[in-house]
Amino acid sequence: VNGVFAILKDKGTEAERIDTLTLGSEAGGPIEIFGSPAISNGRVVFFTTNEMICLGRKDAKEQSAKPAPLAKEAPFDASAQADLIQVRPCEVLVKPGETVHFKTLAFDSMGRTLKAIKVKWTFSGPNGSVDSDGNFKATGPSGSIGAVTAKFGELSAQARVRIIPELPLSENFESYKEGDMLSWWIGVSKAKHKIQTVGDTQTLMKLADNRGPIFNRSRVYITPPLKTGYTVQADVMGIKIKRRRGDVGLINARYRLEMYGSIKRMRVVSWVPGPRFEKRIEFSWDPDRWYTVKFHVEVKDSKAIVRVKVWPRDETEPKNWTLEGVDPQPNLEGAAGIYAFSRAPVYYDNVRVYR
Repeated sequence: VNGVFAILKDKGTEAERIDTLTLGSEAGGPIEIFGSPAISNGRVVFFTTNEMICLGRKDAKEQSAKPAPLAKEAPFDASAQADLIQVRPCEVLVKPGETVHFKTLAFDSMGRTLKAIKVKWTFSGPNGSVDSDGNFKATGPSGSIGAVTAKFGELSAQARVRIIPELPLSENFESYKEGDMLSWWIGVSKAKHKIQTVGDTQTLMKLADNRGPIFNRSRVYITPPLKTGYTVQADVMGIKIKRRRGDVGLINARYRLEMYGSIKRMRVVSWVPGPRFEKRIEFSWDPDRWYTVKFHVEVKDSKAIVRVKVWPRDETEPKNWTLEGVDPQPNLEGAAGIYAFSRAPVYYDNVRVYR
């Protein structure tokens, strides 16, 4: 990636460095080598940021070689022993009450499809069941995730099923114990989160263990993409460790609300690297105190109106919005979720998604 090219000689248990060259450019900018080389007729060709380089002898001759003949293929027998089975579809998203028919395909060692087989079906997970013919039915009303498994002798195959209830959705984490995890929320993992008791209530805690930005930042998606026009609401709290505080926020239709802990700022942004759209205001919130955050997005007259309201949880909801903005290029759909950048731990409770 930094333009260093090395030639190594393979000496079995070690490599001998024959030569090293650091490639540069007349403009002085960085040189990168990403692609694999092409090797043909005694030459090696590769590309850098702005050059094509060829290594080889000037007198190298064109070479020709015939591929070795393939072994004779055995006659195909559709009733042969299966070496692999596959479940289709392999991953589904369903609502409570919906049904999905799963089927299996059997293949021989060369990947050829065999005749239909009879398998034993099971489902591991709550809120669903599968019958002997592969018909799965999602029950509810809560969300969950599980696996439909087909077993044929010693062979088995799985398909993942994610059950997402209709709006309104709510989660207060009281049905979870410390050490549990919300497996059906995308992006929640024990590497970044845990169920934590705070006072007399259960919460979702975003960890802050200083392992770097990849682990500090968290984007969690609760729903599949939804048509714009819904509200995401949650109670949030951040604590202070020395001078460090975490950022916390919500996600609505590909707009992200960020409440900064260390600086007095709140913003709503879409496409963060740009950002394509951004609305920011000065805003501060106290550590060790619960706040209720409401984030609403709707499309009117071909524009997205984004509104945010924040107030201490133990106080009455204010009439006015804390932040309002208009996006002339509206996002028409997107998943609901929660966001954090945890230089210090942040907590969520009473998460709701509703229209």
